[in-house]
Amino acid sequence: DVTGTAAVASLNKLLANGLKLKGGKDDLGFLFFYEMMTGTCNVRIFGHDQGYIAACFMIRLLPQKEWQQHSLLMSVLRVFSLNSDVCMGLNAGDCPKVPTEQSNSMFKMMFKGMDNHFSKICKEVQPYLARKRAGIIWYDASITMKITLPTSDTLGSLSTLPRSLVTTKVANY
Repeated sequence: DVTGTAAVASLNKLLANGLKLKGGKDDLGFLFFYEMMTGTCNVRIFGHDQGYIAACFMIRLLPQKEWQQHSLLMSVLRVFSLNSDVCMGLNAGDCPKVPTEQSNSMFKMMFKGMDNHFSKICKEVQPYLARKRAGIIWYDASITMKITLPTSDTLGSLSTLPRSLVTTKVANY
């Protein structure tokens, strides 16, 4: 567990080095986000913060090509970010987790093809999500919602407004 100024310093370093799904300069990628979302790794600024919320935020900071990737790792993180009750809380009792005493050493072994906790999680998370399928929100329309700009009808007549409110730095002729 990391809290307070140590958490801020760690998060600043992590963000400065760049986030990657398969681990950036810090070798923190999928497993780091997964552990924060499941509560195995707690990085909190204030004592009452949840690592889950920080993980959801950091996942959104991944490069766009990784965020849009169709892969098991990204799909798991997307499902968890839309369904907090699937990865934490009372309904997530059987969610696959990395044992706390081994979580710190796992980052280095993450993608080496060894039979480790990472590969165990990858094998167990699909059947787990299949069991939870009925209660899972798979898509959030607000994430990709198209923004519609107001038309001139809804704004009313712009000619009644002061020119400086309608456009900036245009000389009055």
